[in-house]
Amino acid sequence: MLRRECGWRLYDPQSDLWRIDSSSLGSHLYINNLTEDAQIDPPPQFRGGILADHMGLGKTLSMIALIASDYSHNMNETMQTGSRAPPHIPQSRHLAIAPPPLPQRRSEHENFRLLNSAKTTLLIVPPSLLQSWEAQLAEHLHSGKILWTKHHGSQRLRDQEELQRYGLVITTFQTVSSEYRKLASVPSVLFTVSWHRVILDEAHCIRNRNTITTKAVCAIESASRWAMTGTPLQNRLTDFATLLQFLDVYPYSKHSVFEAHIIDMWKAQGEEAAIGRLKKLVKILTLRRSRATIQLPERVDHIQHLTFSPVELIRYRDIEAPIVEMLDATLEHEDQSAGIYLHALSKINTLRKFCNLGLSELALQPEESNTLPNISEIQWYPKAAGHAFEALAPLGETACALCSLDPSAASEDGLSLTVGSPLAHLTRCLRLICDCCYQQNPRGTLASVCICDMQSSCALAAISMSRPVSTVASPRSTPFTEPVEQPTKIQALAAELGAHGDEKR
Repeated sequence: MLRRECGWRLYDPQSDLWRIDSSSLGSHLYINNLTEDAQIDPPPQFRGGILADHMGLGKTLSMIALIASDYSHNMNETMQTGSRAPPHIPQSRHLAIAPPPLPQRRSEHENFRLLNSAKTTLLIVPPSLLQSWEAQLAEHLHSGKILWTKHHGSQRLRDQEELQRYGLVITTFQTVSSEYRKLASVPSVLFTVSWHRVILDEAHCIRNRNTITTKAVCAIESASRWAMTGTPLQNRLTDFATLLQFLDVYPYSKHSVFEAHIIDMWKAQGEEAAIGRLKKLVKILTLRRSRATIQLPERVDHIQHLTFSPVELIRYRDIEAPIVEMLDATLEHEDQSAGIYLHALSKINTLRKFCNLGLSELALQPEESNTLPNISEIQWYPKAAGHAFEALAPLGETACALCSLDPSAASEDGLSLTVGSPLAHLTRCLRLICDCCYQQNPRGTLASVCICDMQSSCALAAISMSRPVSTVASPRSTPFTEPVEQPTKIQALAAELGAHGDEKR
């Protein structure tokens, strides 16, 4: 990682994206190692990469170590220049004359970095990981050696002078997106300085290049850029192309160039040639340790079978019988539409909730109809969309179909969501769009995400903050005065935890 922050390895042929060579006339050429295309002008500098270790192998700790290394050697020089001094580079055997000096003319982009450079690293994470990062920083950094703060909710930096006190600032994707949208009227410290380093955790959140979130993080200036993700390529090649856009890897920061060099090659010359080129690009830019790198203890799965109490068993059978009949009817139904799927899903959730929370959950839930809904008879309006969203939430199916962020995290981030304002929008075929993505293209959003066979009659409804998503009720809380026995599963879990004392689980 330290070496990647020194920039291109121009004098080490085939080890990086670019190399330097001399022409027959004695001039210097810069060669793209993927395409063998040559150019006279040096490629724009690139520092950073993708950290894509398997889950559990220490991506967070590695990044904390990189941040801490700023304070280990040549700290004053590093912080003043905003970049590391490159290591000794041996002269290439292929160069007959000395390499050219660095270009004297600077672009507006480079001038901005020089005039507004900060010594600070900016870390951008999903809201759910804020506490985890705080705990890791507190555990692994010596107290008082590196000052860090949050730029989140009501705790935000006001200007560059305040920023200079810190070595690390942590913020969230939602905060960056929110401040980017208001940039014309409300200046943000995130976009008025050039950071020493910007890091994205769960970087696959920006895999859609057309979202505000992606545009916002790409607009942040920095000397080095890192993307942390165990899945740099999830569903399609454009996922990886968007990471290159953020990393500012010349020339593949432009989507059109990536498409021409990789995707078009796939179509014209076949899969093997394109995959070979893609693998080479991934290898150059990605650091990835496999599970074989370290010796982890073998995973042990212990399944503990539990038996309902007599009262729970009777009540479970009462709930189960009509649901089984309804599901059998669903499987035989010719119209496998979203409405039928949603109804079946909610019924399975009813059984799952009872297994988790027993009689207490039953006391809080009104009886529901087991009749099979007809999708053509469902009026898709905000209340219906809210019910559908509640059925999807326990399964973790609440990510935006366009930007992959959880829209409910916006309220957690302290953004300006008021009661009655849209939180997200849900199609009748159960595709979720956060309000941020919807506002970019209100007319075309439905057509871009709809996956059903009846696009002409599919509908989109807003989920409002005035009807918050219901949370799973605690088994200890019930509106009735008579005591409800603890669910069997909760009792077993409490006994298991108690048997292991202070052991981390």
